Amino acid sequence: MERDTYPRRWGLGPYATLKKKLITEGKLDKHGRPNEATPKEYLRSLPDLAVVGGGGASTPAPAATPVAAAAPAAEDSDDAMDADAGTAEKKKKKRERSPAADAAASADKAAKKAAKKAEKEAKKSAKKEKKEKSAKKEKKEKKDSSDSSE
Repeated sequence: MERDTYPRRWGLGPYATLKKKLITEGKLDKHGRPNEATPKEYLRSLPDLAVVGGGGASTPAPAATPVAAAAPAAEDSDDAMDADAGTAEKKKKKRERSPAADAAASADKAAKKAAKKAEKEAKKSAKKEKKEKSAKKEKKEKKDSSDSSE
């Protein structure tokens, strides 16, 4: 199948848009299965297995019916593609920042990094002091115990 035949997003092809339209009009049930109001032309384009209660052999869809029904839907899909392009441009603009905003963001990032580094150094030095203090205390206790045993 050619890559540019349908839009690249799932559910925006001509058959899918036609099916969604029929669901909203109530001509298909909420799961997309045919009901009493389903048009005969749409039923002819479906294979037998998709018909409710049908269990016969699958037959290919007639070529003329889907093409004729899909022509109006193709125009809708072009509009949908244009709308997607518009939203993509909006997102791109939203992501772009001014140089001043970038500078402020990088300054904030640098300040946070420096604060985190200072906090880490403070913890490290406190741990080192505590270790030295406990080592000094142990050394003193050891000395005292060796003096008292003599």
